[in-house]
Amino acid sequence: MENQKKPNSGKWIGMGCLIPSVLIIAAIIGGMIYLYKQVILDPEKIEPVARSIFSFNIPGGSRGVFAMDMQGSKTAMMQSKKKPPDSFLVLASFPREVAEDAKGQFEKSVLRKFTNDSETSITYSKIIQDKLCGKNVSVKMQRGYMRRGKKVDRDPMTSFQTAVTNQGKLKFVLVIAAGKNSDARARGIYKSLRCPAGTSPSPGGKKQSVEKGDIQ
Repeated sequence: MENQKKPNSGKWIGMGCLIPSVLIIAAIIGGMIYLYKQVILDPEKIEPVARSIFSFNIPGGSRGVFAMDMQGSKTAMMQSKKKPPDSFLVLASFPREVAEDAKGQFEKSVLRKFTNDSETSITYSKIIQDKLCGKNVSVKMQRGYMRRGKKVDRDPMTSFQTAVTNQGKLKFVLVIAAGKNSDARARGIYKSLRCPAGTSPSPGGKKQSVEKGDIQ
């Protein structure tokens, strides 16, 4: 049997608390026994799962934290390579037939878990209209503070979260950046997101290479 690397919970900050929530969502969709066979903790195997949902760029490089790939549903968590990490990306994709249940559970268990975490405080929230995968989406931008690693003081934090339907699947995104220049870094990660090649044709039949919206 192949040995999987154990995650270092000290590096996850408040992100580690999201994993039980994602497991709950997957259990609802696929069942617990099957679920535990699909948990991926090897960073080298996590990234391909993440990039099958969206292509992305995290400044300084990225490392996989956690992923699942089961019955057409995928979830992946990525973080920057800095110590402690200062950028995080949570991606999820669910089939259309379970999309509504998955959406409710994702928003209730994952997004609410993040915003209510004791290590995180939200001071500003705004809905922005933007484009993702060639479609109009409503993006929730939040600012606040979060504690990273063993630091006593909390750092400035910016997050972007949204969902879009693509290729018959509902896809979720949560981008979090903390520390110096968190606002610009979070925006940069969000704007780097692209659906898999060839999945977002423009009305004229050509692939869209650049998507413009209110988030610049």
